[in-house]
Amino acid sequence: MWKDDYLTALAAELDALSPKDRDEILKEMSSHIEELAQRRPGAEEEELVASLTRPEILARGLLDEFDLEASASGSTDAGGKASRPAGEKRSAGWMDGMAEETARVLGRAVRDFAGGSDREQGRWRGSFEAGPLNLVISFPAADIVLDRCQGNRFEAEAEILGPGGELGSWTPKIELVGESLRMGESTDKVRVACLRVRVPESLRSISAESRGGDILSRVDGIEIVAATKSGDIELLDARTARAETLSGDIAGERCGGIDASSMSGDIRLSGIEGEARVKTASGDIAVESCAGPVRVKSASGDLRLVAAAGFRGGELASVSGDVTAKVDCEAIELRGESLRGDVSFGDRSVDEGMPRRLVAKVRGGGPLLVMTSVSGDVRAEL
Repeated sequence: MWKDDYLTALAAELDALSPKDRDEILKEMSSHIEELAQRRPGAEEEELVASLTRPEILARGLLDEFDLEASASGSTDAGGKASRPAGEKRSAGWMDGMAEETARVLGRAVRDFAGGSDREQGRWRGSFEAGPLNLVISFPAADIVLDRCQGNRFEAEAEILGPGGELGSWTPKIELVGESLRMGESTDKVRVACLRVRVPESLRSISAESRGGDILSRVDGIEIVAATKSGDIELLDARTARAETLSGDIAGERCGGIDASSMSGDIRLSGIEGEARVKTASGDIAVESCAGPVRVKSASGDLRLVAAAGFRGGELASVSGDVTAKVDCEAIELRGESLRGDVSFGDRSVDEGMPRRLVAKVRGGGPLLVMTSVSGDVRAEL
């Protein structure tokens, strides 16, 4: 798409506005594109336009920003808000006094990239101004590494693979959708092997997806969702975290709370300040120094919990795996049950009958921890 084609498409999406106001927006957007061309003198016009937010998304962001409707349909919109009668345009001059906000919205549509691709090194580097509150990353096979940056810009670096003729002009697909910045593959001819992103303090949440790659986040105080099919996931210092993988392992440390699941991979958590919800089909689970409450379940994996000071109780349940808890907290109430395995709390044990049950109150009792297995052993180290 060329610049004129882009502006024509944007004009069509802004049909609800008066001609005067629509022309002002188009003029401002044209100026932003020219500035982008000056910052990237070697880029073709089609390449520059391809890096912009799509016209329909930009128009929606503009109209949402200023509480306008994208089309004149009459009555009310989906949210019950009154809309203009069919065919009525927004009166000219509504942007008076809003020039700064308009420029900001349009400016966010033109990513202020610095850098580009290095064909010889097989790398792409880019940086752009902060603004979006959410980051969404999706690459099919890339390892993804997330860190904090020192300034107020997003900084990204990608190791890329593909034909030499494609590498020099390659950039990832980047879109601004509302308050979310989305990054992904832009062509099937170039593949991202590893992506490293450093994010500013203003960022609120991250969603990272890779079908075959590993995901590592060292971004503190963030809400993060990480998903991969066969890769491993490691999340450190997040405010809240959710991790999903089919066959990879999951590690989480010093998170405010976490929800983790894997089919066949192992899960290891430590220093979780809040709730932990963890499940596997066949992988083992180890949880240490988690305040809880904890909800830990597995079909055939072994479960191990270290209940440290401040522990708030929870549940450990496995169908065929062993369930073990080490009690390092001041007071706790334990309930253990196994249909066919042994149950032991300290020097007390039950190895006969069906089901086999034990109850114990350590130091007078406290938060309740329920431990169950159908065929595995249940043990508490007191």
